Amino acid sequence: MKRLEVLFEQALWNSRLVFLVASLACMAMAGILLWMSTLDVLHLGHLALQYADPDIATEQHKALRVEMVGEAVKSLDGFLLAMAVLIFAFGIHELFVSPLNEAHQHALGGRILVIRSLGDLKSRLGQVITVIMVVTLFEAVLEFHADGALDLLAMAGAVLLAAGALYLNHGSANDEPH
Repeated sequence: MKRLEVLFEQALWNSRLVFLVASLACMAMAGILLWMSTLDVLHLGHLALQYADPDIATEQHKALRVEMVGEAVKSLDGFLLAMAVLIFAFGIHELFVSPLNEAHQHALGGRILVIRSLGDLKSRLGQVITVIMVVTLFEAVLEFHADGALDLLAMAGAVLLAAGALYLNHGSANDEPH
């Protein structure tokens, strides 16, 4: 009976290694998101060449400017999402598979990559996700067309909530040991 218990506990403990698949999948996802965002930056460069054309009409110039800012925000959003996915991959690996020795030895590792608990992972992801939400809100503001006072009030409320989230997130970031 004792032997069966030992085998079961070994199997249960080793089952944590399935999260290696999740870490690898997250790394692949982060790579894809980085590639997509890089293509968005290249598209922004193409738009910048059009924007520099002195022969385009004023209205087209204004529309192109709005589109360029939207593309810039979209690429930032993609880079931030890739960062969140990569942090999640680090966290899964640190918590379930094994310590990331390279991160522990690197000067930058302790600031962003070393995850000691689910709370660390939640805190780091929460900070990145808050920034992603603010960038997404900014993108929505660029496309926003108010049909009345209630729409303006709703947008003002969203901006106020985003500012509050950034304030609260900044406070928790200052509480972390450096």
